[in-house]
Amino acid sequence: MRIFFSHAKQLYGTPTEKKQLGMIKDHFPADSVVVDPGLVEDPSAGPEKEIQYFLRLVDQCDAVVFSRYRGVVTSGVSQEVNYAISKGKPVFELRSGGRIVQVKQATRSSKIDALLFVAKDSVAGMFQKA
Repeated sequence: MRIFFSHAKQLYGTPTEKKQLGMIKDHFPADSVVVDPGLVEDPSAGPEKEIQYFLRLVDQCDAVVFSRYRGVVTSGVSQEVNYAISKGKPVFELRSGGRIVQVKQATRSSKIDALLFVAKDSVAGMFQKA
């Protein structure tokens, strides 16, 4: 079984990403392969083609597991999840505490969630630069 791990780019290469990958591997059969888009890059894909590249990776997988970033389903993750659902692939959400729950319908964040996400990132960025 091939599992696409849909998660925010802000998590790429972080300890949180590593922890989440471990939770996914623990949940599915031992012979499953987790496709981490943070480790797979297509050098021919420019920014405008990036989402199409990730959707092709979803096509090559049997299921999708996604996580939220600071409580928000980011835009790219939402597109990948909704694409997988439209293709009839099983989709699971990695929730707090390591629970993995199957979802049946499209996922999106509210506008308020998106605004809070931007505000948190902006405030965090101000303190990191100081």
